[in-house]
Amino acid sequence: MVRVFFHMAWRFLREIPFRSLKKLLPLMSNPYEKLYQKEPDYVVISMVAVRREFQGQGFLHVLLEEPLCIARERKIPCVLDTDTELKVKKYVSCGMKKTAETPIKGGGTMYTMESRA
Repeated sequence: MVRVFFHMAWRFLREIPFRSLKKLLPLMSNPYEKLYQKEPDYVVISMVAVRREFQGQGFLHVLLEEPLCIARERKIPCVLDTDTELKVKKYVSCGMKKTAETPIKGGGTMYTMESRA
């Protein structure tokens, strides 16, 4: 299990340019505390990755099925952040809605996606 985690982390770091990663790090603390302070609880999806050879085959729906199901059962929001409009469209196709846009220092935008029961 640990080996798989390090392999995925290594692939993630290889795929994302250092400049982009540097912009994302300040946002990784807990950006949801202020947004969801009135909620009793919420589910956070922190990183979803589908290898290129498997993209376009519905694996994103499969990966999101479990956290979205947990959120629905508990009647709490499920949230995630993404960095491109293309990814926003993919998450919308999985039943999520764009709830916030946050400008990133140095350019770019972070989109907060949410699914509610």
